[in-house]
Amino acid sequence: MKNTFAAYKEIAHYSPYSVEEILLAHKLLMPTLIDEAGTFRSGGVTITRGTRALHIAPPASRVQLLIKELLAWLQKTDIHPLMARCIFHYEFEFIHPFADGNGRMGRLWQTVILSKWQPILALLPVERVVRDR
Repeated sequence: MKNTFAAYKEIAHYSPYSVEEILLAHKLLMPTLIDEAGTFRSGGVTITRGTRALHIAPPASRVQLLIKELLAWLQKTDIHPLMARCIFHYEFEFIHPFADGNGRMGRLWQTVILSKWQPILALLPVERVVRDR
């Protein structure tokens, strides 16, 4: 919980388009949970349910480039921020850039994106509202 508070406390300072800031946020969010906090994964990832593979993430060697391309798209898109954040989140989870904490980071970064559009959204529990409805 302390890690989550530390990462969310910095929302106003994050640039939603910065690879370095994503890594910094991950480092704040995950330091006591994984050794690789603040770095992109170095190995492959397969999301499974039982013995069935649901998703095979892109190779680790492509992660940094894919994240850079995603952030460049986010910066230049003229899609409404509510939609852009959804697309970002889908692509971020598809890339699965970290060994652990991808869901937490994806939700945090959605809040970063929304808070740059409407600062009050940094204070609202968007995930809870979505879950409840």
